[in-house]
Amino acid sequence: TGNLGFSIAGPSQAEIECHDNGDGSALVKYHPTAPGEYAVHILCDNEDIPKSPYIAHILPKVDDFHPELVKVFGPGIEKNGSVITNKPTEFTVDASKAGDAPLEVKINDVFANTIQHKFMKNSDGTKKVMYTAPTADPVTVEVNYGGVAIPGSPFRVNVSTPLDPSKVQFFGPWLESGNRPNAATHFNVDARNAGNGLLEVNLVHEETKQKVPVRIIDNDDNTYAVEVIPPLAGDLHHEPGLRR
Repeated sequence: TGNLGFSIAGPSQAEIECHDNGDGSALVKYHPTAPGEYAVHILCDNEDIPKSPYIAHILPKVDDFHPELVKVFGPGIEKNGSVITNKPTEFTVDASKAGDAPLEVKINDVFANTIQHKFMKNSDGTKKVMYTAPTADPVTVEVNYGGVAIPGSPFRVNVSTPLDPSKVQFFGPWLESGNRPNAATHFNVDARNAGNGLLEVNLVHEETKQKVPVRIIDNDDNTYAVEVIPPLAGDLHHEPGLRR
């Protein structure tokens, strides 16, 4: 059996305490005084044992920073599809009440590829994070403060393609001749090639200028059925559209 020894190398000089348990094991404590990366060497006859040194990441004191108080907001962090393919987006990180610690942001696509981002410091001390989603697949945004995930992180952000209402298609019985007043009918809307948005349909009676109630049935695949009961004979003007 050789002589057992220990050494610590890092940003600060760390006091080492060693207690021999009397059973061939020892309890070792060390006291770093600064955060950072420390190399913990376990030595036998002044030689590193296998796998030594071990790397320890020392974080700032918990009392010095509070990741749970970091706030994030803005379209680039929202789940609802506010992020558009190939269009720059952003979100804001407010750590003004969280103490002093390093901020880390990681943004990845569905294949774990890194999406580049930039920081900009705002005049109020908050930081703006800017990035561009390259595809319509969801992205994952990680926000860590002092090496600790903030509440809600990682964030899964849905990405939408740009809206193109010209690619919305309409077909069905209501668009054909022979519809009668007070008789239920319908037409279909196919917006699968138009981007992700909310369908709006406005029907107006040409003579009375009154809006005609409609019922939109969402098929959850960007296609819809629109039910109509024309109250009066005459022409109806329709204004369908998509919006975010």
